[in-house]
Amino acid sequence: MEGLEKFKGLFDALEPRSEGQKELKEALLSDVDLVGVFGPTGTGKSLFSIIYGIAMVAEGKFRRVVLARPVIDVVTGRELQL
Repeated sequence: MEGLEKFKGLFDALEPRSEGQKELKEALLSDVDLVGVFGPTGTGKSLFSIIYGIAMVAEGKFRRVVLARPVIDVVTGRELQL
């Protein structure tokens, strides 16, 4: 895709800083079709997911990526303000 070349290899360069991030990176690189990520705020869930999605589209592995967020906070059970 035009304009996305600079994102090729970006996910490979992303270094996990915790065991959870390491497990997430391994899951995203595995052969599974769907990866669900749950956890507290600030743990890198969105960062790893977005960088992975952009990099894979740039590398031609996928045509598009869908990222979804719940409307209910999975930790507190409160409705998120959209």
